[in-house]
Amino acid sequence: MNMDTSQARADNSPPAAGAAASLLPLADGKQQAISLRAEHTTIGRAAECDFVLDDPRISRQHATITRDGRHHHVRDAGSLNGTFVNGRRVLADTATRLHPGDELRFADLPFRFLSGPASQPHLPPARLRFDDAAAEVYVGAGRVALAPKEYALLRVLWQHAGHVCSKECLAQSVWPEYEGIVSDASIESTVSRLRRKLAAAGGRRAWVQTVSRQGYRLVGDED
Repeated sequence: MNMDTSQARADNSPPAAGAAASLLPLADGKQQAISLRAEHTTIGRAAECDFVLDDPRISRQHATITRDGRHHHVRDAGSLNGTFVNGRRVLADTATRLHPGDELRFADLPFRFLSGPASQPHLPPARLRFDDAAAEVYVGAGRVALAPKEYALLRVLWQHAGHVCSKECLAQSVWPEYEGIVSDASIESTVSRLRRKLAAAGGRRAWVQTVSRQGYRLVGDED
């Protein structure tokens, strides 16, 4: 998403230390965070929304994010194209709790939810690039020949760059046809093939880290 098509009536600068939460746009490699300081933030295409997304796929009143103490929840406002958390559609007027690193998508516009006193974006590998239209991945100028599940797994890790993705999250996002019921061996095998292919294309196996008893995360060269 080109950030020129969105407007935030709230402060649009990166959150300072102590900011409650923020949304980090994922599309087009944009890394500008939008602070969510209010207890109630409306999102949609209408000018009166707190966070305006000027995109035809977005409903006039699309969704709301509310803060209850230290926790944040998102509610869909009956939008046409839906609100999604980690690939799962949020039911209209049903509160869904957000966790740091979650992907929050309004129609087809993806954001990462960051929360905490030091919520700063974790940059993925700078040489890693996605072409979602063609479902292709590049390391620098070189294309990485990935199978569909390998591509989907890497895309989920990129959307949560720097944050741990549990095996349960990966199973639900990468294998939705099995409703998240996937063996650890299948996930580990897909991760292993992904690492080998990234390394063969000039990337690094270490980009995809195993976090013992938690899951996996994607980190940049500087991590």
